[in-house]
Amino acid sequence: MVAVVALAAALTWLIPSARRRVTSVIPKARATIDAQRASAQEALQVLRVPKKLTQILTGNLGSQLIQAMILGACLHAFEADAHLSQLVLVNTLVVLFAGLMPVPGGVGVTETGCIAGLQAIGIESTIAISTALAFRLVTFYLPPLLGSAAMRWLRRHQYV
Repeated sequence: MVAVVALAAALTWLIPSARRRVTSVIPKARATIDAQRASAQEALQVLRVPKKLTQILTGNLGSQLIQAMILGACLHAFEADAHLSQLVLVNTLVVLFAGLMPVPGGVGVTETGCIAGLQAIGIESTIAISTALAFRLVTFYLPPLLGSAAMRWLRRHQYV
């Protein structure tokens, strides 16, 4: 493989038309890389401001707690209970697991992880399946429907 790359580089360097094509692309590539580097540096400046860092971390913590409480409400709807700490653990592990899988929106992966997590904390399998599906319905599938209705209302009243 290395030999093929070396041969391609040598041929590109030896053939003037190929060399011109490659060298004409280099400034554009450098400009793109510089723009991306500047954007990344600007984005990372947030980490140097303690107030912004605190907002990021507390927002993430609040999101995890709210998701765990919604999971608990869905579990309670099927007449089962679990401690909030267990629900936070299940939700956090499911989010991490779904984030690692290359599936858009974690469809299927999140449900499976939620079912496995609920069963791991001692929830009966039928209740775990029902809870996971209800949780996903409430947190993933319904919000776009409600959002589209809200957007129509905003457009109809000329707020957007």
